[in-house]
Amino acid sequence: MLLGLASPAVPTAVAQTTLVEEWRWVHFGVAEGLPSPVVHSVSRARDGTMWAATDRGPAWFDGYRWQVVRDQAGRTLPTATTGYVAPAADSSVVFRTGQTVYRVAGRGEAARPIPPVPGGEWASRVIGVRGEIWAIVARDAEWMLTRFADGAWRTEPWPGPSPAPSYDPQLHVGSEGRALLSVGTSLWERRAGVWRQIAPFAPARGMIRMFATTPSLEERIVLRSPDSVQGVWARGPSVGAGQWQKFPEFGRESPAAFDIGLDGSAVAILDAGDFLYCDSNGWRRLPAPTFLGTATAAAFDAMGDVWFSTRDGVVLWRRTSERWTQWREPSASGLNRVNGLAISAGGQLAAATAEGVAYPESGGVLRRDAALPPIAFTAIAWGGDGTLWAGSGGGATGVFQRSAAGWRHRTDAPGLDQAALHRIIVGRDGVLWLLGLPYGRTGRGGLWKAVGARIDAVLLPESLTGARFYDMTEDATGRRWFATDRGVARERDGTIELIDVASGLGGDQPFSLAPSDDGGVWVGLRMRGVVKIRADLSIERSSADAPHPLGQVTLHRAADGKVWATNPDGIWVHIGGSWSILTQSFGLPTPAVWPVVSRGGDVYVGTMGAGVLRLRLGELEGARPRVSVWEPRVEEGRLMLRWNVAVERGRVPPENVASRWRLDDRAWSPWSAETAVPAPVTLPWRRHVLQVEARTPLGVTNAQPAELTFRVPPPAWWRREVLVVVAVLVALLAWLTVLLTRRRRQQDAMARRVREAERMELVGSFAAGMAHELNNLLTTISVNAELVEDAAGSEAPSPSEEIRRAAMQAAAQLRSVLAFTRDRELVLTTIDLAEVLRQQQAPVSALFPSGIEARWHVPSDPVPVKAETNALAAILRALAEHSRDSMTATGWFDVTLRIVALNAARRADLGVGDAPEVAELVVSDSGAGMTAEQSVHALEPAYPTRDAPASSLSLVYGLVRRFGGAVTVEPSLAGEGGRLRLYFPLAGARVA
Repeated sequence: MLLGLASPAVPTAVAQTTLVEEWRWVHFGVAEGLPSPVVHSVSRARDGTMWAATDRGPAWFDGYRWQVVRDQAGRTLPTATTGYVAPAADSSVVFRTGQTVYRVAGRGEAARPIPPVPGGEWASRVIGVRGEIWAIVARDAEWMLTRFADGAWRTEPWPGPSPAPSYDPQLHVGSEGRALLSVGTSLWERRAGVWRQIAPFAPARGMIRMFATTPSLEERIVLRSPDSVQGVWARGPSVGAGQWQKFPEFGRESPAAFDIGLDGSAVAILDAGDFLYCDSNGWRRLPAPTFLGTATAAAFDAMGDVWFSTRDGVVLWRRTSERWTQWREPSASGLNRVNGLAISAGGQLAAATAEGVAYPESGGVLRRDAALPPIAFTAIAWGGDGTLWAGSGGGATGVFQRSAAGWRHRTDAPGLDQAALHRIIVGRDGVLWLLGLPYGRTGRGGLWKAVGARIDAVLLPESLTGARFYDMTEDATGRRWFATDRGVARERDGTIELIDVASGLGGDQPFSLAPSDDGGVWVGLRMRGVVKIRADLSIERSSADAPHPLGQVTLHRAADGKVWATNPDGIWVHIGGSWSILTQSFGLPTPAVWPVVSRGGDVYVGTMGAGVLRLRLGELEGARPRVSVWEPRVEEGRLMLRWNVAVERGRVPPENVASRWRLDDRAWSPWSAETAVPAPVTLPWRRHVLQVEARTPLGVTNAQPAELTFRVPPPAWWRREVLVVVAVLVALLAWLTVLLTRRRRQQDAMARRVREAERMELVGSFAAGMAHELNNLLTTISVNAELVEDAAGSEAPSPSEEIRRAAMQAAAQLRSVLAFTRDRELVLTTIDLAEVLRQQQAPVSALFPSGIEARWHVPSDPVPVKAETNALAAILRALAEHSRDSMTATGWFDVTLRIVALNAARRADLGVGDAPEVAELVVSDSGAGMTAEQSVHALEPAYPTRDAPASSLSLVYGLVRRFGGAVTVEPSLAGEGGRLRLYFPLAGARVA
């Protein structure tokens, strides 16, 4: 924007400028409190409060940030679109959010809903006129005027014929608070309760979109039309009473945003994004920032600044500021490269530039002193007697002196004709010190003093003879310090000598100096920033974590004690023990600055191509920050402390406001730009007080620290209500544990009884089979007993032997039954398992019908095992019956015996001892087989496997385990038959 384009009511700077001050455009978005970045309009209430209508409801500006509107219960309004906030009587405003109209008595007040219009739909924005609310509604495809007064809506007669739907009528507020109605290009006003048409507007096409009145009661309208009548029209004293005339500055463009200020100035944003501004000098087009391209409305505030609504928030144009002034040549002139600045006692500014000596003049231009050659000047200073001294850094040797008689080139001191001047410093005693650099190959640097009309060379020690002198300053005691290419020198007892601080400078060269308050000096280095040499010659450096200037630094101490510095990043100021930077957010057009001087409340800066800048500090020094502390909350498992800092109306950019904090009177944290920090992990569980201070770059702080009292709650497990719940749960758990233990014991006892009952059932089934066998054996005994009598004396085998054998076999069968019932232990002996299979082949095969083939694969060699013969016979019989039950009338039953070797892991899994070889008896059939689930439970008592309880398999399993063996059941697919594997440990001896 153009500096100095303020309204006539605002005093302007003496020097005008074309500096584009980006800092004057202050952006407000969701982070500054707006409900939504999409803002439809801005408006000013009668009390000066600025309002914004957004996609998610209205908001008002409290001077620092935007605040949402709440209802009487303290809740935010429904998040519906608000198109316009209309100022009403006193400080109240009215607006429509969604389908509800609200009235707010003033800033911070609750929104009160207005009863809805019966039987109609809103067709325009609502307006407030003298305590009444006016609106246009659509009812039965017709436009209707309605007015809310005395608590009810009243339909008003339409002035003139009812317009067609395409005319889109609009309501406006005119001067003296009267209501206006535009229909196409017709304009009606309401006076004394009667609508009357304003003098006819000449264009017959188009629609009036906006209406505004100046303080002098001049009326202006914005007209949209497809032809040349589109634009801004006015009627009033400046254009002729009663005559409407078009402003030619708009051409055929119609503003998207338009408003008139309290002083008569006006602003307009065209559809193309152009920015037009009007004051007493008429309309002017100004450079428009790109973010104004989406502007939809504009509103002047009471101070004359302009607020714009955009699709990216609200933008404030602070046109009344005079912070920066710039002097420069409009072309790429060497005068814009400034090497030195000097201010006289009367306030006259002189600049040493790359193209001569120049003076800033009104209009923002630099006037070159034509009496001097257009060469590069690097040193300039005003003498105490009003003379001006200028030195060249390479265009000429010596020094130029201007007095009442004009300019005079001085080379009349020893060595001055071979030196170029880098700086000219005025001491406290009025003596001018000329600091020189070598000029040409044979030139030598040096130091000269000018007292009155005489210039004398300063006698230097051998260590400084021919040195380059860059800067000089005087400390609080009046002692002089010098920056040279050989290090820092200090005057003592009239003699200048190098001081031993080279190691503390890190091998860097000093370039500039400024006195400190403790008798030392600040030293600006060429590469490593700024250090401070104390009076005792110790070195003090800035903390690496704190912001501080780096690179080649130029220093200046102002009369108020502030230390200013320039480096490639911009302008720095040292206040309160820390550095702050004034970045381009403050309007600095380029960070390429280095000479800096000050006078009163102004700071002057020379740039490397943008001329001379003046910074007025009055506005910044009066900009007091404000802190809003938020309630701490837990984020990602950590308690976060948060606050917000701002300066009223954007006078200081938020990124340049520093803050610090402390808890419970602990030490303050360092100043930083952070506004959210995690609380200490060891924070006790009690009430705490958080204090926050904010500071602008010029050291202005909030009046007193902002405070917030909050409580750190104990962990959830430590709260009383949680402990009570935990205690109840523990007691309930103990009670449940007792109940479950008691129930488990009951279930175990019941299971034991069930197992015993099942076992007894199995014993009964097994005993029935044994009884049948015993009956057969006893029959044999009976028959043979009869034969004994008949065959007495015969040589045939003795019947008594057969009787004896059958009796012993019957006894063995009974012992098997008793062993299964655990009434006694089995008597295990070493027997030949192969022989037992051969003996049982016939009786077992007889258990199958004729359609089932029994196949036996028994080795001829003995297979010794520890077992009982009758128990093995019972096992084979049980397996045969199980296979028979799983088959139909046809099929096969297969028994295979062999000796196999098992590894240690397999033996341990089966539990068959440590011998590597065991006897494996494989029994398979062509029956239904078993599923994986059945194979897991098949050996359990009474588990159904093949449509019947598997009692026979549990009998097999019990007997085999008695022999020290194991049983495995292999699952199979449907129709593939079943297979069981029985493992018996081999006995130590073979049976013959």
